[in-house]
Amino acid sequence: MTPKQIIVLIILILIILSFSWAIYNFYKEDMSFNANVIKSVRPKITSVDAKAIAYLLSDIGAGKLHKNTLGFEKPIICIKTEKKDYLCTISKTIDVKEQNCSKQDINIKTTNQEILNALSGNVKTYIKDSVLNEKTEVELVAGEIELFAKGYMDLYNTLN
Repeated sequence: MTPKQIIVLIILILIILSFSWAIYNFYKEDMSFNANVIKSVRPKITSVDAKAIAYLLSDIGAGKLHKNTLGFEKPIICIKTEKKDYLCTISKTIDVKEQNCSKQDINIKTTNQEILNALSGNVKTYIKDSVLNEKTEVELVAGEIELFAKGYMDLYNTLN
């Protein structure tokens, strides 16, 4: 390549990056949840269902996930318990459906009792200990670039 072609290539890359950043900022939604407010108004959780899963995800910070800025795919988390699978899609809200998972970014495998224990106290601390004690398993399904583009780094650091 000639120096002129290299300069043109660099300029094109900078334009693409600038355009991507502008799109990201334009479509970026503030999806953070105040877990303390949610805890103060939610009832005591006695069984694992879609609402319990949504509370759990909110408390560990999944609400801060966002669409991939280039592909616009929403973050998808699969929570697998010994009895059911929950497909969780994050957009403006955390949408939880009891169904088989497909096209998820990460799998979180745990038990109903671990979920109930986590929701009865400090969720982040409990889940982190549960992962360290191998009672909860986090499996990355999507590639690292996809996970980074959707904001999973903070969530992954919370869980590990």
